[in-house]
Amino acid sequence: MTPDEKRAMSALIARAMKEPLGIVFREPVDPVALNIPTYFEVYVYSSLHLTLQKLMNRIPEEDARDLSLIKSNFDKGRYTTYKQVDDDFALMLENARVFNGEGEITDTANKFGRWWDAQRKKME
Repeated sequence: MTPDEKRAMSALIARAMKEPLGIVFREPVDPVALNIPTYFEVYVYSSLHLTLQKLMNRIPEEDARDLSLIKSNFDKGRYTTYKQVDDDFALMLENARVFNGEGEITDTANKFGRWWDAQRKKME
């Protein structure tokens, strides 16, 4: 990413952190505090082509995503392309969809995904 692209992505991540649709995605899932002990029993893996699939029936902690982790990874320079940020954002939403199934959280994930896509199109 160019310096201008980095500034634009940093601003988008900051907006996502403040976006009301993102409230449930701002911090890591705490299965104990939320009383969802089976959270890490569902696993979603993202390939380089964003092919999302269920494997091995678990989400290891290193594959769990939230906005604070995406921001931290971005701030540490771990992303070199927009696609890498988009992939982690998509994985975060897909994890929520897979774990929660149909319902409010999945609806919110879908809306937040559409919000992200619209914001990203403005950057192109």
